[in-house]
Amino acid sequence: MDAITSESDPVDPGVGLPCEGGIPPPAEVLDRHHLSQLQSMKVPGRGTLFSELVEIYQKESPAKIESLRLAVAARDAVQFSKLTHAMVGSLSTLGARQAQAAVRALESLANGGDWVRIEKAHTEVLAALQRLQEALKVELRKEVP
Repeated sequence: MDAITSESDPVDPGVGLPCEGGIPPPAEVLDRHHLSQLQSMKVPGRGTLFSELVEIYQKESPAKIESLRLAVAARDAVQFSKLTHAMVGSLSTLGARQAQAAVRALESLANGGDWVRIEKAHTEVLAALQRLQEALKVELRKEVP
């Protein structure tokens, strides 16, 4: 299977090609077509829409990730559900298909109340978000004039 997926292909966040340093190349983490569209749109005086969205994501995500960690630790299903739902939307905007799929899987566990599974899935989400951060750095370096 190609590491780059189309929008209709299912994405398994736990699957990836072997790579150096344990971090998959950006194509496995980001949807290439979506990425290309974002990189082709210019924001007057600021760069690309992609770089703008990444800047917003990088400012907002640490607080969201910490809030999610606290919701998991407190076993607060209501807050947990709200946070995962919001994160799915943010990740979708970036075309972060792998992390989005991981968070969506985490979100689906909210109603079941199986906190052992939620904690395990939360760990997988954190790994997917780390891969996303690395992929975003790679793509942003490509945009530097």
